[in-house]
Amino acid sequence: MENKTKRNKTSMLKILISMTLVLMLCLGTFLPVFAKDSNMSEGDENSPATAAITKILDMPVGTPIPEATFTFEFEPYKVDTNLHDPEAPIGTKGYMPEITPKEIEFEIDPSDPTKYKDTKYIDYSTSPTTGVVSAYKESDDFVNLGEGIEWPHAGVYEYYVTETKNTFEGTDGNDGDYEETMLYSETKYIVRVYVESKSGGGTYVEVVTVHQIIKNAQNDEIEGLKVDPTPGGDGENYDYSQMIFRNTYYRETGETDPTDPDSAALVISKTVLGAYSNLETLYFDFWIKITNPAVGFNGDEKYKAYVMEKKVDDANVTYVNVTSDKNGAITVNGSDTYIEFTSGTTRTVKLLHNQYLVFQPLPVGSTFAVEEQAMLNYTPEYYLTSLNNNNKKITGAQSLPLGFPSTAYSETNTDKYIGVKNNRADFINRYMNVTPTGISVDDLPYIAIIGLVLISFATFIMIIVRKNTKRAVNND
Repeated sequence: MENKTKRNKTSMLKILISMTLVLMLCLGTFLPVFAKDSNMSEGDENSPATAAITKILDMPVGTPIPEATFTFEFEPYKVDTNLHDPEAPIGTKGYMPEITPKEIEFEIDPSDPTKYKDTKYIDYSTSPTTGVVSAYKESDDFVNLGEGIEWPHAGVYEYYVTETKNTFEGTDGNDGDYEETMLYSETKYIVRVYVESKSGGGTYVEVVTVHQIIKNAQNDEIEGLKVDPTPGGDGENYDYSQMIFRNTYYRETGETDPTDPDSAALVISKTVLGAYSNLETLYFDFWIKITNPAVGFNGDEKYKAYVMEKKVDDANVTYVNVTSDKNGAITVNGSDTYIEFTSGTTRTVKLLHNQYLVFQPLPVGSTFAVEEQAMLNYTPEYYLTSLNNNNKKITGAQSLPLGFPSTAYSETNTDKYIGVKNNRADFINRYMNVTPTGISVDDLPYIAIIGLVLISFATFIMIIVRKNTKRAVNND
């Protein structure tokens, strides 16, 4: 009897444990799915959850922000388990309130023309990102009553969000003077708006979650990374909504007419100074490299450069295209003769006195590196103007190379960025000072021989004189 009682107690204990586990599983199923999670926007009756979109615009360094408006569309998907029905009356199954397209506009601040209204920049000072400037701006909240949205009943409302393509029509005032390109985000999100009933009637947004939509190996759309749509971010790790659409913008500088160096994307000039310097036939070798901007390019772009020569006629200055194989390997395309540069590849170019290498055009934010090779008896120097340099003068040593980047000069220890205008490197070489003596270098060997003969003859005379003097003294 006692054993039977023990068995009954054991059975009851097992049943109690099993029921407890089942109850815990049920509670896990029916409890709100919102355990404490930073990757969501939460609220209550008095302060409903909010959500915003962030537009990030990545640009090569030195690129002005374009005045542009970006538009985002909300496509209703389903409410609870009911697919959206555009014909459904308000409050019935399948009805979903319309979320009108949201716009984010990058515009000049009327109070300060040098700034953009409500626009901030990502700080890359502690990251390895170089050569890129990223501006960002948030949209207004898109889920609350202040936006004209009325949620008819409690439930979970789901929307797909994408960016409208090709809304940028170009910068105001650009009448084809330069090419500009906007690459649009392909990102897609699913937004879930969790609406709860108020205690006194009506509804409010309790939670908003956002997942990025990605494609699997079978090219099916599935939910990926969960992001925090809270306007202003979490206040610690980021200060903007992580529901991000990221675009890339880049533009060119420089017109297509190489006969006008003032309108060039980049000018590299050669001037030779000093008495007895060779101005007619002496070519100076330059190693030159152009590299694409850090964003927006694939790495194999090609750029044209023309060798121009300065001509002065009755005080009129003109520039004539003299590009030939004397200046280096050339490309001939019909009547167009130029030197072709591939991004990231160094080319050798040879320049005479008063010749200019003119690039037309180049992307803003691309980099250039130039090194003039050593020339015996010439001292090199250059004046550099680029995005972060204003007519910076660097002087080298006689008969040695000079250029940038160079560890010998801290000011030019990096490649230089192409800005919107005034990009140039003007190289000057000064011939060593020689005082005219009337003696030709070619005659020096003969002069040396004559000098030795004269010295020997003088020595012989001195010996004879000393011997005669000594003999005369002995005779006395």
